[in-house]
Amino acid sequence: MFSLLKKFLYTGLTILLFYACSKNADPNPVTPPSVTDSIPVIAAVKDCRILYAVSVTATGDTGDRRYFQYDAAGKLTRFIFQGGYADTVYFSYNGNTIYRSVAAGVNSSVDTITVNNAGFITHDKEVVGSSIYMTNWYYDANMQLTSFTQQQDNYTPIGATYVFTNGDNTLSMSGASQDTMVYDTSKLAVHGNFDELYQLLDLGAMYIKNKHLLIMDRHGPLSLYSYTFNTEGNIASITTTFNNKNAGTIYYTYQCK
Repeated sequence: MFSLLKKFLYTGLTILLFYACSKNADPNPVTPPSVTDSIPVIAAVKDCRILYAVSVTATGDTGDRRYFQYDAAGKLTRFIFQGGYADTVYFSYNGNTIYRSVAAGVNSSVDTITVNNAGFITHDKEVVGSSIYMTNWYYDANMQLTSFTQQQDNYTPIGATYVFTNGDNTLSMSGASQDTMVYDTSKLAVHGNFDELYQLLDLGAMYIKNKHLLIMDRHGPLSLYSYTFNTEGNIASITTTFNNKNAGTIYYTYQCK
């Protein structure tokens, strides 16, 4: 059941998994892009696609790498993950249905994902080996997530509930476990924010879309997030401090229109 929580309970705990598989020093270390320490004053943030995301530990070692490919309409067609393991994820689309397949050996899976007219995920049927996972998401009138439920085969369903404040998910609860999140209301959630990286680019669609940038998450220990921005106004890097220690930084490469 841990794989389910990792996939669908999007919280700061999930974010920290991005740093968990660091390697030895990379023979071709990543050079951080040119950035500024605040969102640049420009007419509008440019519409860009994330092509590449890489995590770098506090000691400079390269961790997980993520590569993304798109079709002519800008829809995600392939996602390649390289870290402690390697996955290739393929996407295809038919109206409000997204077909997602993962080529990962014995862990390969196929998802049939349904989105509503607002583009948010409402249902996912995932087949992994001989098991079937059925997941449903529920929203209020403002398309803010209120809850989700998931059932594997005939096992007891699991679920979570969500609370939003000022357009941001500030509380997620699943049984006795909960996350509390804090956002910088002066900074909008531009490209490179965690919602995009861990939902849209993993699943092909989203179920939580926060208005602002996450700056703190508490799931027991405290995680803090700081950002740099490129000249297009999108996020160039995100650095996480976990339990008062630098856990690492995610760097992005974009293609802008």
